[in-house]
Amino acid sequence: MSIANANLLPSQQAAVVGAIDPDALAANTYTTGWISMADFYAIQAIVMAGTLGSSATIDAKLEQATDGSGTGAKDVSGKAITQLTQAGTDDSDKQAVINCRSEELDIDNDFTHVRLSLTVGTATSDAGAVVMSAGALKSPHILMLSGVGPKEQLDAFGVPVIRDSPGVGQNLFNHPMGSVTFRVKDDINLASNSGALRFGLRVTSTPPS
Repeated sequence: MSIANANLLPSQQAAVVGAIDPDALAANTYTTGWISMADFYAIQAIVMAGTLGSSATIDAKLEQATDGSGTGAKDVSGKAITQLTQAGTDDSDKQAVINCRSEELDIDNDFTHVRLSLTVGTATSDAGAVVMSAGALKSPHILMLSGVGPKEQLDAFGVPVIRDSPGVGQNLFNHPMGSVTFRVKDDINLASNSGALRFGLRVTSTPPS
């Protein structure tokens, strides 16, 4: 049984989140704006090459940064197309795709944003690009707009009920995390005692009896 209906717009499942306007682009580098991957599970960058100039080349790659202003910008590893070139072969009127999931960013160093960089080399060429979101977060919201969720909530907002699923959007918990700083005696070296380096605090949702 399909769960889709008119309440769930395609733009709520996928959306254009960046673009390089298709045009006759002079030899230069062009970029989209920075895209926050906190809002999406994945993106798909589609590079479009029209008629390439004589001996022209087109390169494209994804870059990452720690914020929306491009701080610390660097390449996303492995996220580049094979160069399109007019020299010797006809690579006009082609498309190339770069897929990227949010966890493929350097999240250990707080990289949270991506953008597409497209470089036209040697000669003016027809080119452009679009970046699509894929797998937007907020899945319970999407399901409820499609008519799957707690019946009383769907009824309250006039959403036709496809399936009464009381568990949708429920049982979501924050995951608190804390740290402890302490001073040790001069003759104790924690670096040589890996077993003493970790301390855990378990927090449960069950109130004490």
